[in-house]
Amino acid sequence: MPSTPPAAVSVLAFITSALSALASNPSAISVPDGFTVTPAAAHPLVGHPMMGCFDERGRLYLAESAGFNMDEKQLDAARPNFIRMLEDTDGDGVFDKSTIFADKLAIPNGALWLDGALYVAEPPGIWRFTDTDDDGIADVREHIAGNVRSNGMSSTLHGPTLHPSGRLFWCGGQQGYHLDKSQEPPEGRIAPGVFTLKADGSAHEIFAVGGMANPVEVTFGENGDVFGTLAILDRPEGARHDALLHWVYGGRFRPREGSPVPLKPTGPSLPPLSHVGQVAPAGLTLYRGTLFGDEYRKNIFWSQFNTRTVVRTTISSNGATYSSKDAPFLVSTDIDFHPTDVVEDADGSLLVIDTGGWFRHGCPTSHIAKKDAKGAIYRIRRTGAPTPEDPRGLEIDWNNLDPAGLAEFLEDARPAVEDRAIATLATRGSEALPVLRKFLDKGFITTRRNAVWTLVRMDTAASLDLVTPALNDPDPTVRKAAAFSLGMARHHPAATPLANALAREDNPAALRELATALGRIRDPLAVPALAGALAHSADAFSNHSLIYALIEVGAPAPLHPLLDHPSPGVRRGALLALSQIEGATLTSTQIAPLLRAP
Repeated sequence: MPSTPPAAVSVLAFITSALSALASNPSAISVPDGFTVTPAAAHPLVGHPMMGCFDERGRLYLAESAGFNMDEKQLDAARPNFIRMLEDTDGDGVFDKSTIFADKLAIPNGALWLDGALYVAEPPGIWRFTDTDDDGIADVREHIAGNVRSNGMSSTLHGPTLHPSGRLFWCGGQQGYHLDKSQEPPEGRIAPGVFTLKADGSAHEIFAVGGMANPVEVTFGENGDVFGTLAILDRPEGARHDALLHWVYGGRFRPREGSPVPLKPTGPSLPPLSHVGQVAPAGLTLYRGTLFGDEYRKNIFWSQFNTRTVVRTTISSNGATYSSKDAPFLVSTDIDFHPTDVVEDADGSLLVIDTGGWFRHGCPTSHIAKKDAKGAIYRIRRTGAPTPEDPRGLEIDWNNLDPAGLAEFLEDARPAVEDRAIATLATRGSEALPVLRKFLDKGFITTRRNAVWTLVRMDTAASLDLVTPALNDPDPTVRKAAAFSLGMARHHPAATPLANALAREDNPAALRELATALGRIRDPLAVPALAGALAHSADAFSNHSLIYALIEVGAPAPLHPLLDHPSPGVRRGALLALSQIEGATLTSTQIAPLLRAP
């Protein structure tokens, strides 16, 4: 092999140096007027970060690549990737200390800190890493759930993320998956999905399915709604489309034709929230802070790998779902800038994670792996905006506050404090119930909603009984949170109150969640209420949830008379449900008259 000429060596060294420098230089990045972007971490502190999360102390955990493009067998043998922990020891907004929290990983995609442990999506499933001696290195590794067949690419699985109810959500599984970690996943492709489970690995189930390849990450609204990015929603006439979705329970969003779909259909596939081109969407967050201003709260910020862009999506209620308006928020002209996640810090600033130029395995627009083009982390702030004092609540004596003192923080302007109040209060059990009952009756909207999330995390019959009256709350977001909580917990004593609430509900989004809860509880007495709601539902998302609930209840007998109902919506819903309920019968005599329906 001929040697490289000295001049070429100099040129290569210059190029390598320039690429490394560019990774930590924000001059190639533009953000809207009134905002600033600065490096928060760069090489050599980080190499190729992908996705991340904070713990309650402000330490940032990063699922990071070593920069190699390998197939699944090579990854399993080499296990070159890892979880990095970054610390900002002087509080200036720039990380200055780096520790490898967990090494020898195949391809970690996501990180969630919860109850003193780090949860990571890593083939073959969801893992819990614990640092028992607080030295910054995990010494306990537990595979708690899921068995996913890997293809060596990032599309295998992602997550998890924490829902306000305390449930964990994760995404992926296009190559075949089994939710039980002890069972082997099936061979071949299967419709990828969004999944949910408890933090102990139990109650693992499919939430929704969709697309041809890669649901990446989800984020949550204050009322529990689930939003997520999806790479390759469809390929009409060969043209690939990616998407931002409002995932709903039992929903099917254009699953791959010819692949097994583990959820029953309720009609046509549900539409996406934002339908875009081949942008390779990745991590996202719903903004909760105050630093950017009121017009930015409840906006979704999502990263697009291919376009070197972070998009800001403004959402507004539209029936049982949302409408959206997209606009670029951060754009880079550097061809090796590839954003893979957006994380909100406790002070309201946004961190954008750039993985650099290493990745090409499975990416249709990256053909050259540039391992020397390092990634970085950038911080976006609003110019001149005041930083909240003690944004993480580290000065609060959490352990010595009584339930009443903790409940005062359920409507704190600092999201990290609000979250910690919910989590801490949920650990107080029965002694906190009288305080939460008081706040459910007389608190502000946010307090009432967060009281519901606290009670469902307790996960006891007494706490769930206390949630049930919130179905009558005057605010629809509180009613939605209560319905979601009672449904996810399958709290059977709530079946009749849920059915009564459904019969009088006039908010399409709350109606959708009430229907979902009734379907999960599976009480046949709910059929009349569900059918009655179909008579006046004209929304694709609420129709889906009502029909899916009828399928889950699985009671065909009360559905047969509904085929003669005067409402076409009821007849259609009953027919679709009967076609999907196991053991239900339909005869040509029942179906033929419907062919002549106007």
